[in-house]
This record gives sequence, C-alpha cells and structure tokens, in this order.
Amino acid sequence: MTPVTTLPIRAFELAREGHCVSIKELRSRLAQEGFTQIDAHFDGQSFKKQLSALMRETNANPTA
Repeated sequence: MTPVTTLPIRAFELAREGHCVSIKELRSRLAQEGFTQIDAHFDGQSFKKQLSALMRETNANPTA
C-alpha cells in the first residue's frame, strides 16, 4: 500500500528539492500532480513564508 502524501508535505518536498523557485510555480506543480484545494492551503502567510524561505535557501545552495 502506498502512503498518501498531503499537500503541505508535498509542497515542502518540492521546495526542498529545488523543483520550484516561486510560490506560483509551486502551486502549478501541485495542481499538475493532482492536488486539490490548493488555494485553501496557500491562504496563510506563514505557510507561504516558510516555503519561500526554503526555496530561496535551496536555490542559493543547490548542492546542500
């Protein structure tokens, strides 16, 4: 049985892996992967700030 990944967990995975460089790109990627209710998750400033910081850090240090 395959474990189910939630949208927040997948968002952090994508940000950490360097697949996205912006919130807009991250949202688009999540939609492509079939996630729903994306707007509801990205409504909070804290969630977006954490993801943005992680993407900046990851893209500044691609080998980290």
